[in-house]
Amino acid sequence: MRVIVSRHRRSGGGKPRLSVLLLAALLLCGSAAVIYTVFGGNSDTPASTTTTTTTDMDATAVSAALGALESFGARTAEEAAEIWAEGVSAKNGLTQYAVMTDALKERYLELVGGSGSFLFPTSASRIDAWRIAEVTDEADGTVSATLEFDIGGNGSVTTALAELTIDTLGEFAAVSSVAVEEPLYEFTGIG
Repeated sequence: MRVIVSRHRRSGGGKPRLSVLLLAALLLCGSAAVIYTVFGGNSDTPASTTTTTTTDMDATAVSAALGALESFGARTAEEAAEIWAEGVSAKNGLTQYAVMTDALKERYLELVGGSGSFLFPTSASRIDAWRIAEVTDEADGTVSATLEFDIGGNGSVTTALAELTIDTLGEFAAVSSVAVEEPLYEFTGIG
């Protein structure tokens, strides 16, 4: 099991930082040709038939960034766990990043930032289903959540666990530590 933990807290209030928005903006600026193409760069040609000279990965990156922006911030521990799990299911590190504490974001960037991508479509494996198995209020004010993921795609189904610690930051909740079993490494960039 691989664990990333960050208990360091910074001042800055309880609102999520705009780092996800800035990261998505950089990603979108770097993929301007994709946006131009997707929204019909040539007024004489319908958008659905416009050809693109960029790679499919660029379009996937734009889609992932937009998906992460839809998941900006969580109000409850359960909502933070759900958003994080949806990011795992989509192999979208940006969505996972969107509900992390500032300190965990820094640690996560160290782990996956060097690869240059927050998308992890490296195999045919997929999440068939996920569920929150247990949520526990801890004495220190945090919440522990155990999530179960059913992974398929290779002719069999494997169940893997993720353990999250979720902090309440003012009116928001954010993931402050993550522990995932090996089958989830390719879905989270942790490993």
